[in-house]
Amino acid sequence: LGYGAALQTGYQYAFAKGYRYLIQFDADDQHDPASLPSMIDELKKGESDILIGSRYLVDSGFAAGFMKKLATGFFRWLIARLTGVKVSDPTSGLRGIASKVFGYYSVRDRFPADFPDADILIQMILQGYRVKEIPVQMRQRLAGVSMHAGLKPFFYMLKIMLSIGIVILRHQLTKKVPDHE
Repeated sequence: LGYGAALQTGYQYAFAKGYRYLIQFDADDQHDPASLPSMIDELKKGESDILIGSRYLVDSGFAAGFMKKLATGFFRWLIARLTGVKVSDPTSGLRGIASKVFGYYSVRDRFPADFPDADILIQMILQGYRVKEIPVQMRQRLAGVSMHAGLKPFFYMLKIMLSIGIVILRHQLTKKVPDHE
């Protein structure tokens, strides 16, 4: 069904079971499980609704390819421009999420089935959810193929830009209109 649908299924399960937090952890072996205790401790502080494990807040030796650097830089700029919030690693697959966020996204048609990424961060920030980053170690991919290989990055960028446009439009349409006397 796609990456986003798999995440949403996990969100639905966690919400149905009454979990307070969940950790989203990509299966490409780039994330170090040693980061999980600090992620959990940070979530328990209650200072963030979405906690991002950032590979860019620490020198981990992680070397992103040219296209990854370009996309990450663009999304950093766009998120800051649209929301005023700086996010160093908007494409990180290591995230801690509070129940109010995964509860919101567990509802049908609120979460993209393919590539939830910068669009979701923008939507959450515009809705008032708190995003925080902590430094984590990441490893280079040793096997497998990125879901963004081949021509997929081109379609990914088109899809994400369309999705961000929809997020902004929805946000503008749902803003409270001031009463005129």
